[in-house]
Amino acid sequence: MHEIKFHAYPTIKYANKIIELCENAISSTEKDVLFNFNNCLFSDPFAITLLAGTMMSCVKQGKVVRFRRPKHKKLEEFFKSIAFYQWGK
Repeated sequence: MHEIKFHAYPTIKYANKIIELCENAISSTEKDVLFNFNNCLFSDPFAITLLAGTMMSCVKQGKVVRFRRPKHKKLEEFFKSIAFYQWGK
């Protein structure tokens, strides 16, 4: 399983690192990709949009996309409120 582990603030400030992580997920030969938000405290629209596109690209390649949800309650509530975990359905 290919794991993408995000730091506390996946935001446009860290665009280069997020893009690198997303490129690694897309180019990985692993069939399962885990997006690990466990330690995230906040995310912005840039990162969310980029991640959604990356997840869709992985799915189109036949990969299984999984999540490790954030421990931070506010971020988890935000993700739920924007239907983040229901993309592509």
